[in-house]
Amino acid sequence: MSTAPTTAGTGSLLSKWVHPHPTNFVLLEKVMNITDFIVQDGKGNIVAKADGKVVSAGDNVTLHDATGAVLCEVKQEKLHMHQHFQLRRPDGSIGATVRKKLMAFKPDILVYDGDAKFKHGMSTSAKHLLQMDGSLPDKNFKLKDPNTGVVLAKAVDKSTKIPGILVGQNEYVLEVAAGVDCVLIFACLIAMDHMFEQY
Repeated sequence: MSTAPTTAGTGSLLSKWVHPHPTNFVLLEKVMNITDFIVQDGKGNIVAKADGKVVSAGDNVTLHDATGAVLCEVKQEKLHMHQHFQLRRPDGSIGATVRKKLMAFKPDILVYDGDAKFKHGMSTSAKHLLQMDGSLPDKNFKLKDPNTGVVLAKAVDKSTKIPGILVGQNEYVLEVAAGVDCVLIFACLIAMDHMFEQY
């Protein structure tokens, strides 16, 4: 993936995990528990963990750094026609909204700035931050700048590896471009994975 130009990126939307160079991670998900994730850096060190719970109002997943400090919360909002997740900062404010188009024949998932409000369930004045372009069957996809088409992050599913199958976990190799909030990408992946599971 080529490095995004300085005009592209998301900046510190959810966190200060913004690097001046492309950064690689591995995201591990327990197959039997879609609310538990581990994020490793390129050297295999655990840099973030996610744990969650399924409640009547939807799935809530909290992402922590290696020290246990909260990075963000991924909260499903069930009272919507479309699959709808809020990405919340540690102080409870809403940094972004992840939303799947209703009746889409492909994984048409969009990310908006802040607490996006939709008129008649369709249109919003919120800034469009990211758009997912990928393949539903093998869960390989890219997150792009919706205005320029620049790839800001890409993930490749490596779950077919024998070790991953044996230990019962999905494995994604993730590359995040320069100038992009890594925690935002982690949170988007968690929300998108839930959407895939419910597809």
